[in-house]
Amino acid sequence: MKNFLLFTLFLTSITKLNATLASDSVLISRDSIVLFAKNYLGLPYRYASRSPARGGFDCSGFTMFVLKKFGIHLSPSSSAQSLQGDKILLKNATPGDLVFFRRSKQGRVFHVALVSKVVKDSIFIIHSTSHGGLRIDNLATSHYWKSKYKSVRNVLPGARNYTITTDNNLQEPIMTADIIAGTENPPIQDRQPFEKINLLPTLAILPKWKPTVLTNQ
Repeated sequence: MKNFLLFTLFLTSITKLNATLASDSVLISRDSIVLFAKNYLGLPYRYASRSPARGGFDCSGFTMFVLKKFGIHLSPSSSAQSLQGDKILLKNATPGDLVFFRRSKQGRVFHVALVSKVVKDSIFIIHSTSHGGLRIDNLATSHYWKSKYKSVRNVLPGARNYTITTDNNLQEPIMTADIIAGTENPPIQDRQPFEKINLLPTLAILPKWKPTVLTNQ
């Protein structure tokens, strides 16, 4: 009887282990995460939106939505997401990692993007921007985003042994110039509030108009 109970416990532990490994293998399928994220390319920027049902996303709402699909639960803000997972070096970034940005060295995180592809020295990121909506940018050639880079974090479980897949169903689609941009103008808005600027009334800066008085010759 004792041997039977031990055997039963052994089988139960093996089953649980296999279930965990299967779960991890799904969660760290980085190509699948990127492919899923690309389904929403072109959607407009929507402040504080975490669902495509609202017609678009903001930056952290997008990463939160995508990774939730694969069982990863992120905080709703980019600054909070920048504290989750493990910090890694930029040179070690792989698809599925999160990239964070700030306006200055002492500034707080205001934007997050998902690594979609790494080719030699180029790191492509997919993110929802207020200037262009959900798009892909090359971090190496985008002056705006490169200048505001802060860190990369891994929020996925399991080993980081990533190899490029040969599955045709997961091949990256042809990316056109209107999706991948080498540079980008500063976003019109983001999660930071605008500073109020007091403008002078228009009439106050115009010269006073005087009528021309005609006299008899």
